[in-house]
Amino acid sequence: MGYPNNRLIRISRHTLDPLPTPEMVPRNSQKNQSCVILGGGPSLKLVNPSVWKEYFTIGVNKALMLPNVNAMYFMDRRLYDMCIGGHTDEYEDREMKAAWKSFTGPKYVLRTNKSLKFNSDVVVVPRYVKPVISYDVNAGIYGATNSGAGAIMLAIALGYTKINLLGYDLNIAIDGKTTHWHKGYLRQVASQTKKKLHNFKNDFQKIEDLLKGSDIEVFNLNLNSEINNFPKIRIDSVL
Repeated sequence: MGYPNNRLIRISRHTLDPLPTPEMVPRNSQKNQSCVILGGGPSLKLVNPSVWKEYFTIGVNKALMLPNVNAMYFMDRRLYDMCIGGHTDEYEDREMKAAWKSFTGPKYVLRTNKSLKFNSDVVVVPRYVKPVISYDVNAGIYGATNSGAGAIMLAIALGYTKINLLGYDLNIAIDGKTTHWHKGYLRQVASQTKKKLHNFKNDFQKIEDLLKGSDIEVFNLNLNSEINNFPKIRIDSVL
């Protein structure tokens, strides 16, 4: 079955294999309100965490380590394995593990493989492979191929209609070496990361197409971002 890009498709739970509904999952609890999503781009180093303090904030991957984060979203099983007991050969890993352990908000993970198991403190979100908009996080979301894009779809499923992106650079820093606002990941090469980020552009194009004609607004708060699918505006004009 095909899905036209310019049409919103409401997802029902009955279109997926049934899953237990965790009590901690809010459903459309923040309708018509704004939220902030924190990515991993180097530009986030220049932003004072106090600017998103008054907003519901989703941290993507290691953004869990930042202050004032209310929920986490990830899709990389390796990050999870590290947080619950994997290698600690870098200080960054120990810091992330400590943040994971102390975090009391929901940790959402996209279910990319039915065989993967997670602890009870993780909310497993069913995955839609086709680009669709879901208004029910328990029914599932379109996760695209990167966590940053998937987090936008998560915010929509939670009921947010104005979504502000911080750290969505989709590029490395001008020094040619810095890949993230944090220390990055093990065995990461800047040139390879830059190419990988460029390949993610198609995900954001699909989201832009999905949102046409809807009441959902996405704003990119990095004027120098490589993501050109959403209006770019100054941070102080919205936060």
